[in-house]
Order: sequence, then structure tokens, then C-alpha cells
Amino acid sequence: GDNWKWTRYVSQDGGGTFQIVVTDSKLAPLPQNARQGYATWHPTDPNIAWNLGGDWVTKSTDGGRTFLWSANGYNGVMLGGMFSFSAHAPGVVFLAFQDYNGAFTTDGGETWNYRDVSGRGWGGYCYGGHAVDARVMWFGDAPDWGGKRTLRLSRDGGKTWANATGADGLPLTFSGPDVSYSDPADVRVLFASNLRSDDKGVTWRPMSDCDGVYTCRFATGTLIGKKKSTVVRSDDRGVTWTKVADVEGGVDDLAVDQKTGRIYAASQERLKAFENGAWRTVETPRDQYGNVRVTTVAADPKVPAVLYVGGPRNLYASHATVCRSTDGGTTWTNLTVTTPLSKEGADGPHEVSAIRVDPVTRDAWVNGQCFGMWRIASPGAKEGGLSAVRASAPRAEAPPPVIATRP
Repeated sequence: GDNWKWTRYVSQDGGGTFQIVVTDSKLAPLPQNARQGYATWHPTDPNIAWNLGGDWVTKSTDGGRTFLWSANGYNGVMLGGMFSFSAHAPGVVFLAFQDYNGAFTTDGGETWNYRDVSGRGWGGYCYGGHAVDARVMWFGDAPDWGGKRTLRLSRDGGKTWANATGADGLPLTFSGPDVSYSDPADVRVLFASNLRSDDKGVTWRPMSDCDGVYTCRFATGTLIGKKKSTVVRSDDRGVTWTKVADVEGGVDDLAVDQKTGRIYAASQERLKAFENGAWRTVETPRDQYGNVRVTTVAADPKVPAVLYVGGPRNLYASHATVCRSTDGGTTWTNLTVTTPLSKEGADGPHEVSAIRVDPVTRDAWVNGQCFGMWRIASPGAKEGGLSAVRASAPRAEAPPPVIATRP
């Protein structure tokens, strides 16, 4: 229902009269939700209070009359699946959110345009978003977290959205992973999970030999994707696909070294590299309990020796959720921000599920599930690393056992 629009009231005269609280959305344009939290007041200053704006903290400095986003970098948006940059318009990025519809930027992330892309108002279950340019963008629209993703498209810069249909007039749905991509060599060739378009999204057809396209080696125009547990490649804009190699345990994400052609796979919660006809496991830093979980990988397209890995633990916050190598995985730097924070108060990604590198600025864009989005600046020229063992998080006591309880 519409309970996500629940109204807050405040009294300035001891409960004699009440007025509606105003939520200022200029720093957080997302809709609210049904989590009706309680306000917390400052212990000595009656003008200061904190409340929920949805999945993020808001603050009032006028006695509760108005509340404004105040969450120290946290923005509460979880990507549905993966995202990627377009070679044709790298400053244009569309992000599809699992709970909050979607938003796009046309200036490299300086400003954002939130849209009710699902048409549900309160938010939506949106997955695998991508924009090839400032006009054409798409995602998979689902009825719930696990539901079928229907391809939904905008051809007017996000103003209007409609479901894409096949030759039979029925809505097209994903049968592969929540990932979309556009061919760097041809602006007309688009991919949405297992679907392909060669006319910039006017018509779409399923691919029989590829479930989803993740990346491309620019020098050769070779597209790289997967078919179930097999890495596949295409040298004809995705018309046909051939096998590269099977991956034991399946594939969560793929990246490519633009210089050497080495393929990286996030598989079985580890980082694997394919070179000279064989896979090898690349050691990466461990978290505070000695565990490794890699579910996303990205290589810097300009400096391919710069490599990022990430992965959430979900049951606890990993202290090795995002790590970077500047030498192709030989040594590592753990970029995870933990407590205590630095003296500068720097924040950072938590529970990372998707990483991609901006091909222009070389910043890493990182989604930390419901903690939101961050950008990490490219490494300095003198940044070095440590072995995976030495770069691992300091060990902590074992976490408490997980006890299943009913909500």
C-alpha cells in the first residue's frame, strides 16, 4: 500500500498542537519506506534530532520541523546485479537499484537524476541497469527480489519507460545473470542478460550461446561473456559465441587485462585467472576471520595491472571487502575502511558486491549493497602492495553462531 508515505508530526508546545514534519530531499531524493523508526533527540540541545528518511539517517536542527539527509556517505542504495560504463558516453551511467528504482548521471556522478523507472512509485526491484548514452538506457524489472526480470527500456533520456517485447508481442525476460553491456565498437549493439539488440534497443533477440556479456578487449573487439559455467567470446559483435574455457564452480563476474588478454573470473568465492590455456587461483587478502570471498572483479582499462576484487560476507561485515592490486594480483592493498576511522574521518565501502573502473577518470565505482555507492580514486604512482597474507585484515575472535529466528 501507500504506508511508505507515512507522515511524521512534531509538537513545539508540549503536545498541545502538532505540525507535519518536512523531509528535505535535496540530498537524498529517494522515496521513504515502511520502516517507521523513532526519532532520537540530542541529550542537551532540543533543536537537534535524528530520524529515518527511509534506509538512511536524517537530522533536524530546528526542533524537528525539518529533517535532512545526514549519513556520512551512506546512501542506502543496493544495486540489482551489475553495472558498467559505456565506451560511447562514459560520463553517462545508469544504476538500477534492488529497492529504490534507479538513477542516472550524465556528468560522471557529480549530479544524479532519480526516476520511477518501474512505475511503482515507492521503489522497485530493478536489476542489471545500463545506459549506452544519455538517451537509451534499460534494466530488468522484477515483481520481487527473486522474480523474473522483464526488460524495461527508455529511449528518451529516462523520461518514459516501457517493457520491451519480442516478435510475438510478449514482454522479453532475462534468462541469464543481471548484467548489461554495450559493444564499445558499435553503439547499436546492446546486451541485456541473454538478450541482444543490433538496432540500439528497438528490437531484441535471445542469444543461444551466451547468458550475459561482461566486458570487452578493446584492441581486438572481442566480447567476453558466459554461458552457464563456461566463459565464451565473440568476435562478431555478439552474433556468434565460442567457448574459451569451463570454470569449475561457475562464474559470478568477469574482467579482462586489456594488455595481455588475461581473463579474470570471480568464481567459487575466489579470484581465478585464465592464461596460456589454464586457470589458476590468485591469492587475495582474507578478512578478520580468515575467510576469502570474491564475487566481483574489475581491471583498470587504462592501466590493466591495476585490479580490484570485492565480496560481501552478509552474515557479518567483512574487513577485506574491497582490495586493490597494482601488479596484476601479485601484491595487494586492503582498501576496506574499518573502525576506528582515520583522523580525517574517511569513510569507505562495506559489503561490496559490484566494482567497475571509470575508463576516463580511472576511479573505481563500488557498490556496497545496502550501504550504497562509493568512488575510490586511482592509485598513486608509488603505491605498492603486500602479499595477500600480509594485506589481510587483523584477526578477530570468531563471530557468534548464527541462530535462525522468526521475525
